Amino acid sequence: MSKIPAAEKTREFIIQKSAQIFNIKGYENASLLDIQEGSKLIKQAISVIFQT
Repeated sequence: MSKIPAAEKTREFIIQKSAQIFNIKGYENASLLDIQEGSKLIKQAISVIFQT
């Protein structure tokens, strides 16, 4: 059984929290601050996980 890297676990965690926020506020009304508060992560951590 392979181990899931920590970054992938964090990414999935952020996606799950974001989905909850989108369901409550709607995609267009949700902000990065909402996701930051919902996931209890700092903005830089979210940005690193979702680099573009």
